[in-house]
Amino acid sequence: MNLIYDIWTNIEYKEYLKYLKTFADKDYRDFQISLMPNVKNILGIKMPALRKISNEVLKGNWRSFLELCSSTYYEEITVKGLIIGMCNVSFLEYTHLIDNYSLLINNWVTCDTFCTGLKSINNYPIEFWIYIESLFKSKNPWQVRMSLVIIQNFYLNDNYINQILLKIDNVHHEFYYVKMALAWLISSAYIKYPGITYGYLTNNTLDVWTYNKTLEKILESRDVTNEQKLMIIPLKKVKKKRPQSK
Repeated sequence: MNLIYDIWTNIEYKEYLKYLKTFADKDYRDFQISLMPNVKNILGIKMPALRKISNEVLKGNWRSFLELCSSTYYEEITVKGLIIGMCNVSFLEYTHLIDNYSLLINNWVTCDTFCTGLKSINNYPIEFWIYIESLFKSKNPWQVRMSLVIIQNFYLNDNYINQILLKIDNVHHEFYYVKMALAWLISSAYIKYPGITYGYLTNNTLDVWTYNKTLEKILESRDVTNEQKLMIIPLKKVKKKRPQSK
């Protein structure tokens, strides 16, 4: 199907949906449902096909496509996110698109796929670092997870590692997928910057669950030496039990 249009109308979008459904795979759909049990209307389309579709739409008037793009199917939302990630626009338009898209996120796969695809962050690294602060402070837990995934993928480097450790120590959230993203980020920081991150692990304000999950991820990593693991093991904290009422 042709996906390159000067203008998208409802007619083209209906044809696009029919075309999208031709890539549906029941076995893959079942696999995705196992990853995202709370997500409805999954067609079961593999990522290479969705990326190819996104690349084709980008060659035409992708803005008019996004205006028509619905959120009926998981794959529609994914394609929309892939297009946003790859579009070449101003910083203000980019963050506007990201803000709007973040309201569609309701699972970790959509969140992480979107965040890792935000390639234009590399065009505005300083401005985007400031923008991330708004995600950190959001009341929407998926936006908080977004900030952590973005940092891991685009800012875990020499220029930002110290700022990262200072910033994440202010993240105190009970949402499971935020805590997991935080543990994932810190464990990745340890792999790349063991000395600095070890210092953070000995002096931080993480809750016990997130702290121990971070250590668990470090110990599971093949990129961590046995010597380093021996240093990490004693750091595990035991959660204090509440005294039983008499």
